[in-house]
Amino acid sequence: MPIFLQRALYPLLLWLALPLIPLRLLVRGFRERGYWRHIPERFGFMGTLPDQPVWMHAVSVGEARAAAPLVEKFLAQTPRRRC
Repeated sequence: MPIFLQRALYPLLLWLALPLIPLRLLVRGFRERGYWRHIPERFGFMGTLPDQPVWMHAVSVGEARAAAPLVEKFLAQTPRRRC
């Protein structure tokens, strides 16, 4: 497939698929009720944060699992603050 066709076709397919994303979230929420609690996070809404938050970023599940011991150690050494 020529590159110019790919550059036109890919964005078009993304725009056509865009309405299906909320539908997929809705269907999965009916299957797993706990899934709906984290939907705002998928769109970047985090709620209230402490005064000095520490962000840890992981792209994949493997990275998140690899970072878990680091987060646990950090939480163990950080004094708890009351919000």
